[in-house]
Amino acid sequence: MAACVAMVVSHWRRVCQALPPEDINFVPLAQTQSFNARELLEFYETDASVKHIKPYVPIIKDSPVYPVILDSRRRVMSLPPIINGELSKMSEGTRNIFIEITATDHTKAKIVLNQLVRGSACVVRIQAKKAP
Repeated sequence: MAACVAMVVSHWRRVCQALPPEDINFVPLAQTQSFNARELLEFYETDASVKHIKPYVPIIKDSPVYPVILDSRRRVMSLPPIINGELSKMSEGTRNIFIEITATDHTKAKIVLNQLVRGSACVVRIQAKKAP
């Protein structure tokens, strides 16, 4: 399993830490209320509207600490490999992004990274040809 996630950079410096789930509080993408990480995983296990996320929950659920990506103000950008936060939601006006690749298999992570780099190179070449 591998996932590539792009998110808005809210503040340049980011920190990846492992924290107890009760210490991780944020509003996840597509939600309006804040959860701590333990509550959030319980929500993803039981709520039918988010059943597409349920298969990822066991990856971190029983760990005493969860991975979390924080911005320079220590606000949660992502709880990999589960979900990003509303704070890092992208829009048409987004200019700066942070790309994170999470995988349970190193080979799959390298494949995703290589595809991303190749795809980005194609986009850069296309944009360069369009420039006057």
